[in-house]
Amino acid sequence: MQREVDIRNADMRYDLDKELAELQRNLSEKQRMHELAIQAERYEQEREKYRYTLLTVYMSEIETLINKYNGTITNDTRTRAMVRGKTLALIRELDTVRKGQLIRFLYDAGLLTNGEQPLDLTDAELDHIDLSSTTPNIQIMYGLALSNVYLRNASFVQRDMTNGNFSGTRLTGANFSYSITNPTVGFKSANILHNLTINNSNINITFNLTTIIQTTTLPTILISFLNASFYSSFNFTTSSLDINNSLPICNFSISNNNTSIYQVTINQTLYSYDIIEENHGKDLYPGGHYIPKECRTEQRLALIICYRNREQHLKMFLNNIHPFLQKQKLDYTIFVVNQHGNDPFNRAALFNVGYLEAMKLYQYDCFIFHDVDLLPEDLRNIYKCGDQPRHMSVAIDIFKYAIPYSDIFGGVTAFHSSDILGINGHPTVYWGWGGEDDDMYFRVVKKLKKSIIRYPIEIARYKMIRTHGHIAAELNPHRFTILNSKYDYNLDGINTTYYTLHNIVFYKLFTLINVTLPEESFEHIRTRLHIKNKN
Repeated sequence: MQREVDIRNADMRYDLDKELAELQRNLSEKQRMHELAIQAERYEQEREKYRYTLLTVYMSEIETLINKYNGTITNDTRTRAMVRGKTLALIRELDTVRKGQLIRFLYDAGLLTNGEQPLDLTDAELDHIDLSSTTPNIQIMYGLALSNVYLRNASFVQRDMTNGNFSGTRLTGANFSYSITNPTVGFKSANILHNLTINNSNINITFNLTTIIQTTTLPTILISFLNASFYSSFNFTTSSLDINNSLPICNFSISNNNTSIYQVTINQTLYSYDIIEENHGKDLYPGGHYIPKECRTEQRLALIICYRNREQHLKMFLNNIHPFLQKQKLDYTIFVVNQHGNDPFNRAALFNVGYLEAMKLYQYDCFIFHDVDLLPEDLRNIYKCGDQPRHMSVAIDIFKYAIPYSDIFGGVTAFHSSDILGINGHPTVYWGWGGEDDDMYFRVVKKLKKSIIRYPIEIARYKMIRTHGHIAAELNPHRFTILNSKYDYNLDGINTTYYTLHNIVFYKLFTLINVTLPEESFEHIRTRLHIKNKN
């Protein structure tokens, strides 16, 4: 009896000690977080003072120079270079609010006026600055010159910027609501207008479509802008897609009586881009974007191709895929993600780049990731996305139209955009050939907790283009080590996709995304993913 009492007392003491230890840990953690918060607040206060001092001293120095040179400091080469260097260095230190104050100061000082010789701020990062009117009325910023800078998500609400210049400037997501840029504002070669807000603006712009590298995604102006051939003037207030609401839903009907009518004959003739455009580009908008005219679609498809040095394959792919997708009455855009440099090819990372950049342009809800050497042979193989990820390229001619193994998930795959986020996208750790498609299979099954679906083998048929001398990527010697490590998929994917974006070019047949990927060593990958060394 006493023994049982002692055991119960010991258990109670153990539980109390455990609770006390947990309480102490929680208190220590709260204290530590409180101290960190205080330190962060003090640091931010010091940074605030530092920025204020920097901007104040800079303005004083510029005012002194302006007085010294009678308001024409940009006419003196050495002084102009010195001021440019100081200004760019200052911009790197300032927060968004003070960057806006700086631009207003430079404009008021006559250093950012298009009529004069404006200060060159090329490559300055001025994203998110707010140059909107500070009163209920339109305020004047005639001739504002901000060429070749970054003004993503900047705001110019209720500003009259007549004769301004934004040539070569990135204006992604910028807000020009209620602004005036009439009679003309320079946007030549500007990376402009996707997610741009331009409500109730009076804008008269002439665009050169051979130099613009990104286009609008606003439904109200999509048709009027993209239907231009080379030069176009248009009114941003015109709504061109409202008519779509009255159209029937697009439906590609399939008859079971005569399945042979859906079989596609692959055209392996190698045409030039001009011929392909002539044959299949009449109804395309720049960037390889197609919208059916006779009906409205329920999905927006982004078809992503990873690419390097396979131009002949690309031409053959485009010549076959455009008529295929148009017959299925799809709203689609073709993206070609081109990896520059000599580092090993990273197919999966390029797919992530395609997803990230495409979503900046348009609210796509369906993504199909496609190898450039695979061509569908049956129109019943519908390029749409469902509730489950789909393996599209089930039966390929080189495998005698049989599925090689049950878990295969490469070649062509389809995902709803929400599922891509659910699996953290594609892995970025497979440099060279192999491993990434099996990794994606496990992401779907283990992380997303979904099964992969397929069309019947007689429908999901593909031809692989094996000609034109393509040299396959080298095998990744570490693919099985990574694949079998069962690493945490939260440690790698979209959230670890790093790349240098060189530019985005809208060709008639496709959107080209030029990037460089920084190669990651296997040792770094091993450390980052907590993969243990094998003894």
